Amino acid sequence: MDDITTYLADIICERTKRGKNYGVILVPEGLIEFIPEMGELISEINEILAEEFSGEIEEFVLPKLKEETRELFKKLPKAVSSQLLLDRDPHGNVQVSKIDTERLLILTVARELEKRQACHHQIPCRTRWTYVQVLRASERKVGLS
Repeated sequence: MDDITTYLADIICERTKRGKNYGVILVPEGLIEFIPEMGELISEINEILAEEFSGEIEEFVLPKLKEETRELFKKLPKAVSSQLLLDRDPHGNVQVSKIDTERLLILTVARELEKRQACHHQIPCRTRWTYVQVLRASERKVGLS
C-alpha cells in the first residue's frame, strides 16, 4: 500500500513541477486484493470472522490480527476499514469488489502529499480531488431487445 501511495504521490509531484496540475488515474476493480499487505489483511479478517462471535465486530477482530496487519488496519480510513469488516458475501468473505479502493488511494495519497508539503516546502503539490464513481460492470443492468 505504501509503495502505491508513494508512487502515485511521486507522479503527481513530478507533473506539478512540470506545470501539469491535472490528470486521471484509473483504478481497476479489485486492485486492493492484489496489494500484498491488503491481501494478507483481508485473508486474516476472513479467517477470524469465520468464527462465531458476539459484540462489536472491530473489538473482536483487532486483537486477533497479527501486529503488522493490525497497524495497517488502524491506518486505513474508517470508511474502508468498516467495509472490510461489514460488507461480507454469503460465505462470510470480504466483498472485494465493493471496497472503495479509489477512495482509499485518494485519502492515502492526499496524506502523503500533505506530509511532503510540511517537510519539503519546495514541492508545490496542491491537489483538489474529484471522486467519480463509475458503475462497475457487475452492477450494470444490460437490457437486450
